[in-house]
Amino acid sequence: MKFKAFKQTELSPFVRQARITTTGIIIILIAFLFLPWQQTTKGTGTLIAYEPSQREYNVLAPISGFIKKYYIEENKFVIKGDSLFDMIDLDAQYLEKVKSIIDDIKVQHKNVQSSLEISHGRKQNLFSNLKTSLEIYNKEIMQIEELLKSLNGKKISQKNNFEIATSNYERVKLLHLEGIESKRTYEVVKNEYIKEGVIFDNITIDIEIKTKSLEIRKKKKERFIKEQENDIKLLENSIISSENKLKYFEQEIKKISIDLSRNNTSKVVASKDGYPLRILKNDTNLYVKKGEPVVHFAPQANKRALLLKVRLLDMPLIKKGLQVRVQFHGWPSLQVSGWPKIKFGTFGGVVDKIDYIAHEKGVFYAYIVEDPLEPWPSSEVLKIGTEATGWVRLSTVSIGYEMWRMHNAQPPIMINNGENYK
Repeated sequence: MKFKAFKQTELSPFVRQARITTTGIIIILIAFLFLPWQQTTKGTGTLIAYEPSQREYNVLAPISGFIKKYYIEENKFVIKGDSLFDMIDLDAQYLEKVKSIIDDIKVQHKNVQSSLEISHGRKQNLFSNLKTSLEIYNKEIMQIEELLKSLNGKKISQKNNFEIATSNYERVKLLHLEGIESKRTYEVVKNEYIKEGVIFDNITIDIEIKTKSLEIRKKKKERFIKEQENDIKLLENSIISSENKLKYFEQEIKKISIDLSRNNTSKVVASKDGYPLRILKNDTNLYVKKGEPVVHFAPQANKRALLLKVRLLDMPLIKKGLQVRVQFHGWPSLQVSGWPKIKFGTFGGVVDKIDYIAHEKGVFYAYIVEDPLEPWPSSEVLKIGTEATGWVRLSTVSIGYEMWRMHNAQPPIMINNGENYK
């Protein structure tokens, strides 16, 4: 027996199916909150050469003048040493004039060098002459001093003899006056007295003469020394002046030689392998000043890096060694930042270094190099200057936590050591 009332209270199949579907969706959504999600920080940047010496630069005019001839075409590869362009000076006789000036300076330099050598020789002769003359003066003074010493000894001895002769003469003179001594004896003693006195006076005169001679010799020696010292001082001043002239001439020769070599190198060659991107002075009749850019040159880059612009708020999160997903503009790609395994059309990178200070207000730059396990396209396809977007991979959390973090404006979890994080 069937009860129609009970049948009427049963849920319809549509409602039952809706309940099951809703319950399943809720369960799926709850489960979805516990799925893993990798936190990232996003930045944009440009592909550059990693080595600063391989980045683009302007080739400057080495001299002021006109472009004589170009040997290159724009965007055509050249190797190191290939000719780029030739220049000619405004003054066609400039090089000859400079060479004439440098030749004149070299002649003056040679003359001063010869004069300096002669001065050094004269200085040596003066020192040698001074040494020899001083030896002669010292020897003569020593001889006179020895002679004076001998004469003074003789004077003392002769003084004693003269005193004895004087005493004997006075005694015999008295005896002769008294008639005791004969006239002959008196005359003999008198002659002896006179003789001893003359000898004593001669010795005294000799001593005075030699003393004056000694003083004259010493004064001549002093005068000679002063004259020689003055001559040596004048000669040394002349030598210093000549040496200063030599230094000046050498500096001028070096300066003009550099200028001459620069003008001789008016043929400009490529310093590296690379591409002349733009010829900036395309009119050979246009006067070009020294130092003006002539060709914009891009060296061939052996290693590339993505210069990723990072916000100031995200800078503390980025560490050396962190993995990066890179999407180069122009490459069709599919990238879900929280699920890096979904990486169609993107490439792997690694944080190599971060600027020590902000390059511009509120912005830091990180250098991203290619991951050896996921090499980037070749330079023929992926060229320097290509723009790109990069996601620096941070910690892995649940989707629920990430939603809570974003809702509450909380920062991602910071990784302490990027090199050990994979």
